[in-house]
Formats: sequence, C-alpha cells, structure tokens
Amino acid sequence: MVVLGLGLGLVRGLFAKGQQSLVKVIDNNMLENQATYDTPFTVDRNVEVKIGKSAPVFMGIYNKEGTEATYEVEDASCRRQGETSDSDQITVVFPSEVSVPDGEAIGLRGSIYVVPGAESGAFICSVKATSGNSQGPTYTSSVFVNAVGG
Repeated sequence: MVVLGLGLGLVRGLFAKGQQSLVKVIDNNMLENQATYDTPFTVDRNVEVKIGKSAPVFMGIYNKEGTEATYEVEDASCRRQGETSDSDQITVVFPSEVSVPDGEAIGLRGSIYVVPGAESGAFICSVKATSGNSQGPTYTSSVFVNAVGG
C-alpha cells in the first residue's frame, strides 16, 4: 500500500511538471464562455477526463478595476462529490499569475489531470483568482469533473 502511494505521488509530481507546459494565456475571444464586464470571471463548468490522462479547462478574467491588475490564480483544490476532504487523485493547474489591462479580458488555458489508478466518478474543483490590488476582487467558481475509465 505504501509503495502504491509513493508510486502515485511520483507519477503525480512528474505530471504536474509536464502540466505546466500545457497552461497558458490565450485570447478571451477563443473561450466558449467569455469573460465580460457583467461576468468578469468565467470557468468551464463541466469537464470529462479519462483516468491517467489530462484535459484542457478554460478560465476568463475581465478587469474592471480602473487600472491594470495582476491576478494570482491558485491551483484548484478538488474533492470527490459528496466528500469533504480534498482528493489527491486529481490536479488542476492554471498560469499562476497574469496581468490584465483595465477594461480588457484574457483567457487562460489550464489542465486537469486524473492520476492512473484513480476511481472513476464525479469531483468538484474550486478555482480562485485574486487581484493583487489591495481593494481588488477575489473570484471563485467550481469545475465539475467527471473522471472516466481510461
């Protein structure tokens, strides 16, 4: 059991490093669910991922703060639907920090990865972006991930 846990930890660590190359800033117009003045924070709501594989997930941020703002995007915390503790079977990674000019929107391409050997089922991942401006907003939303057999 310990060997399995160490093996999963190693695979997860190696994938997390490779996952960073998949995440990037993109044009907000490329998003299906674009960020706007009225909806300044958007994120894909439902994503299906095969176990042992990764899938893209998209986020949009619109800056209506009156000045250029830098947003910190935290890696998502995920839990199996119906449970209260975080799961180590899934990771969600976005670019960690992005600058957005006032009155403009950007898109972010992130990556969701489900470790090999994970049980199939539904997960809820909480994503968060916080403005670096002292009075700036903190945005949160959830992504529902369906992990399916590989």
